[in-house]
Amino acid sequence: MSTTGGWFTLNFPTIMPVTIPQDLQLTIRGAASTVATVITVDEMGLYPTQNPYTDGIGYASYVNNPEGMDGQTGKFGPVEDENKFMDIGIIRETLYILTQDPSGRIHETTGSGTTEPSGWAVNEVAANCGTLSAFGVTHSQSDDEAASGGDNWMAWPSEGGALLFGGGLPEKITQEIQPNWNDPGRSGFTQINMSASLSIWGFNDPVQRLLMFGVPTGTATAPNKIYVLNYRNLNSANAIMASPPFHPSFAGKLIATDNSRKWAPWNISANSAARVYRAPGQLSLVLCGGNGMTPGASASYGNIYTLTPGSATDDDYGAFSSYYTTYFFLDPEKAQALQIVGRLLLAYWQMYVSGAGTLTVTPLIDEVSNSWSLSVSRTLASAPKFDLEGGGGYATGNRIALKISGSLGTVWTLSRLIAYFKSAKMNIRGAAL
Repeated sequence: MSTTGGWFTLNFPTIMPVTIPQDLQLTIRGAASTVATVITVDEMGLYPTQNPYTDGIGYASYVNNPEGMDGQTGKFGPVEDENKFMDIGIIRETLYILTQDPSGRIHETTGSGTTEPSGWAVNEVAANCGTLSAFGVTHSQSDDEAASGGDNWMAWPSEGGALLFGGGLPEKITQEIQPNWNDPGRSGFTQINMSASLSIWGFNDPVQRLLMFGVPTGTATAPNKIYVLNYRNLNSANAIMASPPFHPSFAGKLIATDNSRKWAPWNISANSAARVYRAPGQLSLVLCGGNGMTPGASASYGNIYTLTPGSATDDDYGAFSSYYTTYFFLDPEKAQALQIVGRLLLAYWQMYVSGAGTLTVTPLIDEVSNSWSLSVSRTLASAPKFDLEGGGGYATGNRIALKISGSLGTVWTLSRLIAYFKSAKMNIRGAAL
């Protein structure tokens, strides 16, 4: 042992009996020596090797003594839930407990103002809605749980998708990106690596109205993507839960609206995120870098980063090219209104876009990996006085999207886009080529 002290662990050579004798003693003494030995013991505990963890129990401290936890009356937790106790959250002065998914649950506690924690009533709110990670739970106040009001909720990742809870029942808010979350019945999509789900983290930025989940996808063993939800103009838990990207009309058709959930993947490997004070009175979003592998498995940059609007250069990887892909034109309703039957032909496009460098527009035919052989490039202006225009290159298909790409290291802003279509001369594709 060191003379400066520290934490030490040792295993007893003999297994303790099932029934501990009342006269059993634990003796601590120094080695035999002619010199006097002084041993100072500050903290000590015994750990049963067959059951060393209290996965289903939480401990609560006293308000005026944050480090004081009673080993008997300080315990609390769900009695009938055998899943691991993972995290807690407070909504309108009610403490909620989340256990581990799959088959995890959410519980609420009552009696915290009148009894010790061991006397709290813990009641189940909903089942099959636990959290995958202890780091995945985030709150509407960006981890400041003291505030209350309409904008008061908590969100977390589950096996079936991200869930949001405002005090009623948890609601799924990721159905629109389910093929990229966890859908074993769907192939061809990069999904979350559930074997590394303990590394998932959640974070909410209440100023920019962004809810983020860092997730390991494919074979990654640590988060290598960030799934980001933009919930601007959705000012309550109910508004977020009830605002998917598409709504059915009275006629049964799907209608897209502006004030809705908007998910996007960020190709950023980050092991965590936070809002920190980088200047007096100013909180900033920072990301803790990673490489998609368990920390310590291999070397990586591992710095702390901020996001800089208007920059297309990364501190580690250098300049990069930005791009935007539209949805696939046309939806059946618009095609019917325009009297377009069968396959489409892209005749023309125009867009108002400002920036520097060169912009390239490439049609995508029927799916995002199928690029048309012809593309159009235009030189950008920082303050354009007219729309850019270009032909469609005779691109034909059942569905056509446009991929808009900037040159390396340049920044551009697209604010308006119009694509013109007409019926292709061959309404059906015919034999496969």
